[in-house]
Amino acid sequence: MRTKFNYKLRMLSLSILFLGLSFPLIGQIDWTQKSLEEIKILVTKWEQMPVKTDTVLNNLGYCYSNGIAVTQDYEKGFHYYRQAADLGYGRSINNLGDLYENGYYVAKDMTKAVALFQQAAELGDEYGLTNLANCYQKGGGLEKDIQKAIELLSLASAKGHGPAQNNLGTIYLLGEAVPADYSKALAEFQKAANQQQPVAITNLGRMYELGLGVEKDMDKALEYLFQAFENEEMYGIYEVGNLYYNGTGVPQSFTKAMECYAASGSLGFFQAQVNLAYMYETGTGTEPNIEKALFWYEKAAQLGDKYSIDKVKELKK
Repeated sequence: MRTKFNYKLRMLSLSILFLGLSFPLIGQIDWTQKSLEEIKILVTKWEQMPVKTDTVLNNLGYCYSNGIAVTQDYEKGFHYYRQAADLGYGRSINNLGDLYENGYYVAKDMTKAVALFQQAAELGDEYGLTNLANCYQKGGGLEKDIQKAIELLSLASAKGHGPAQNNLGTIYLLGEAVPADYSKALAEFQKAANQQQPVAITNLGRMYELGLGVEKDMDKALEYLFQAFENEEMYGIYEVGNLYYNGTGVPQSFTKAMECYAASGSLGFFQAQVNLAYMYETGTGTEPNIEKALFWYEKAAQLGDKYSIDKVKELKK
């Protein structure tokens, strides 16, 4: 039974590290890194400007949409983005697309979202390029076209866009509609990891752990995976849990594995929830506890995991 669990755990971990995009990702890293008090001063200053530039309007939209230093207000965020978009600012056009894609303030509308991503991409905005690629990759609002996704992600990657680099690496890693190319995957993950993209750091650690596109190197694998763990990246925390569960490169510790799965599961990763539920169900590293097993299986079931849905039915009998 434990061997079967290890196999499921290791196999699934290779296939999920795709970085979904959302509008909070934005280019003005300089001011977003400031303290909340400093940002409050900036917001006041920006709002008092009689004539606001497209960048200032976009920054205000970002603050209100995400509730940074102000009360979250999607309506205000939308209108600031709209003003910047009317000035032809690509990032705000993309951010409007995100609002339509997710249904924040406006009704969810993938047709409008795709049109806005397309417009932002044509203006060369790297987030627009990556979001449009995501639509092609998943078939969201567009006919699925992996080659088109690769083309767009490559353009965004060339602009130094970390999320695009990670997503492009994932396509090459999994061989999604193209032959798997571990060397290309490794190169893209490395570029994204150099920009501190948390998911890419986890992916890079897995590449070194498994020897994909590079000579197997557990020292480097541990370095990257624990870096992702320290950054509180849910996939990285999960993978460190796997290391402790299997005793790979670290002393085996079911207690530490459970702590990692609980932390990752609390951040919303279904496979960590499943693994923790299994350990409680079978008494692996702990006393059997069906109540706790059900708690974690139900969390994973709510995320649509079929295995967990069936386990909930089984255990409730």
